[in-house]
Amino acid sequence: MEEYKADILRYIKSFLRAQDFLVSEEYTSGMFAFDIIAKNDGETYLIKVSYNIDSLKSDLVIEMQRFASSFNISALVIGVRSGTGFLEDGIIYFRHRMPIMTPGTFSEYIRGNRPYIYSGPGGYYVPIDGRKMQEARVSSGSSIGYVSGRIGLSRRSISLYESGSSTTLDVFEKLVEILKADISRTIDLMEITREWGNISENGVEEDLFMNLARKMLTELGIMTETFRKFPFNALGKSEDRDMFVMGLFEELSKNASRVPTIKQISDFVEKEPIIIVEEKTERDSIGGCQVISLKEIKERGLSRILENRERKGVR
Repeated sequence: MEEYKADILRYIKSFLRAQDFLVSEEYTSGMFAFDIIAKNDGETYLIKVSYNIDSLKSDLVIEMQRFASSFNISALVIGVRSGTGFLEDGIIYFRHRMPIMTPGTFSEYIRGNRPYIYSGPGGYYVPIDGRKMQEARVSSGSSIGYVSGRIGLSRRSISLYESGSSTTLDVFEKLVEILKADISRTIDLMEITREWGNISENGVEEDLFMNLARKMLTELGIMTETFRKFPFNALGKSEDRDMFVMGLFEELSKNASRVPTIKQISDFVEKEPIIIVEEKTERDSIGGCQVISLKEIKERGLSRILENRERKGVR
């Protein structure tokens, strides 16, 4: 399985770079919820590769969804098969509300050929573009009653389709045959991200230091959201500062290997990386990340510290 995953990752990274995407390092450690981030001038994708999508765990998916929702970016899983067989190209699958594509479907998506069929309970479905369907029906001189009679469905069903509801693939094909028009609505990953909305943390486990740091930051008006399966520990946001990507490390020396990854992720989402530690260190920054102790934050406030360092040009 790991060999297949490595092959898929190599293909996806090579393909994205050929399409002028900036691609991150691979975060394939078992502790991380995703494998790569990729971005170009207009799109950012958080990607996990899973050869068999039945192995996807809900806690990993939820953390990907929370991260994607926080930064309004697209998240997906690229997979090859499930327990019932190989996944088909041109179809969007879902596990825990996370969209899943084959490598071929994802490649076509990036090229602009977006799928319009998704897998759901009982078969395949197509989202209908209600405006296109209504225009095609009126243009053909057909009434709702005529279309419903030809297909063998109620008038209400036809009205729902013209309001943008999805239908089964076989009904969709009958509608296309009658109306002689493409009435599908392609599937947009960003629309799926927006549908997730705000996702709760779902009981993220915190160590004592993370708990202490989060409590202090909250008292200072900095709202935090913690993560267990990402290289960083938390996202933070205050009224007067934009969002931070934060490492909450009791001891910096034991977590120094994470710092370059935190910096890279913060660069991809264009947010400031901050490392919060228990005791003040001799350095104000490491690897492009600000290093600040809890004691400093309590005495002076995070915003004031960052403003002073910005004036001094600390990076």
